[in-house]
Amino acid sequence: MKIKDDATYPHPVLRKYSDDYQTGNFDIEYHIDTKGSSILCTVLLDEPHIANLVNDKLAKIGVFITCEDTSYKNFFELKNVATQQGLDFSPRNFKGAVSLRAIVFSTKTICDYEPSNLHQELADIKWVIEKGELLAFSPEKRFYASNAKLQPTETIFMFTERDDIEEGIVRINLEEEKIAIEVNRKSLDRINEMRATITGKQLMLNSVYLPAVMEVLSQLSQDTGLYENKAWYSVFHDKCTYLGIDITASSPLEDAQKILQQPLSLLLNNKELIK
Repeated sequence: MKIKDDATYPHPVLRKYSDDYQTGNFDIEYHIDTKGSSILCTVLLDEPHIANLVNDKLAKIGVFITCEDTSYKNFFELKNVATQQGLDFSPRNFKGAVSLRAIVFSTKTICDYEPSNLHQELADIKWVIEKGELLAFSPEKRFYASNAKLQPTETIFMFTERDDIEEGIVRINLEEEKIAIEVNRKSLDRINEMRATITGKQLMLNSVYLPAVMEVLSQLSQDTGLYENKAWYSVFHDKCTYLGIDITASSPLEDAQKILQQPLSLLLNNKELIK
């Protein structure tokens, strides 16, 4: 089931980006148990009318887990609210970005559904919820499945073209699933040429990736919570943890060199340049 945050429904649905309900929240928290190959999930539901439907077995809670890179899609039904439950998986199922979304759905037709906390435009209506309809869904959560400590840091970056940037200027955008290094068209063409050679790659590490990683560390030290749902975050976070770097109190210049494995040393030992 493909769920969109801004989709319209013929009945009230509890979700983050909607005012169908004036009060109440529905969310999912998770932790990856890599040793046990399990996703430990806890669903949080504090809307009493929907909670009563679940308790009365008129609705159920479940979690959709999908991975586009492996075409993995599965739905797990959860038994309890606010209780951690393990969802087992095989490591081969996950590669790249993995998304989780919790839902509440009706198991029977529900007549005369009239919660007291609906938006005034939806109040005073006796709603009929058909069997199998969505009653609530959580924001989509994402993590990145990889062996982060071995994965090259450059793989979580991408270059994107921006017409409003001057030649030779770089900007960093953390709002994408990969960290976007933004440059203009002419700079991007030259960068692609340089990335085709070993020496060019080493020059890029020092002139582009090093300041980019410094900027990422600087922004994360101010607020890590802003980017936890981005696919790049878990890779970057796990790599920092492996290297003993505290992203909440980092030294950007020193730590960026650790993350990129001392890029200046690679450049200084380049035999082509020594010639």
